Amino acid sequence: MTMPKIMAGWILLTFMAAWVDAGNGPRVVSLDSGSPLLDVKVMIPAGSAYDPEGYEGLAYLVSRLIIEGGFGPPDQLVTKEKLAEITRPWGGGAYPSVHVSKEITVFSMKIPREVLDTYLHAILHPMLTRPRFDAEELNRIRAEAGTRQH
Repeated sequence: MTMPKIMAGWILLTFMAAWVDAGNGPRVVSLDSGSPLLDVKVMIPAGSAYDPEGYEGLAYLVSRLIIEGGFGPPDQLVTKEKLAEITRPWGGGAYPSVHVSKEITVFSMKIPREVLDTYLHAILHPMLTRPRFDAEELNRIRAEAGTRQH
């Protein structure tokens, strides 16, 4: 089985786990705040502990690939450069980040309150549901990850 097929399977399983909570769908938690910025987090109940044997680091690579590897339909592809361009007016925190721990993967972003609807529809939804999984981007991210490990 090729790495892209394994990644696609892993991501589908983990996102299914996140979006389905005993048949009740996703859970949304919000805390009232007067702040003009919203701290948005998408938590997936799967992390590095779920990496298949022989594919250690897969959760990390897939999560980075979701953000940096491009997303959306081919005719409207949002590359990492395009994503940076779109989010730049909303501040540095609007560009998504990801943290993978043993049991959970968390995508985080900080956006102005007034752009929430735009952000959800133009960025967050397609990023999580239509990742590109491009082999060249996977190789780039894998190489970068290898240079950061000690």
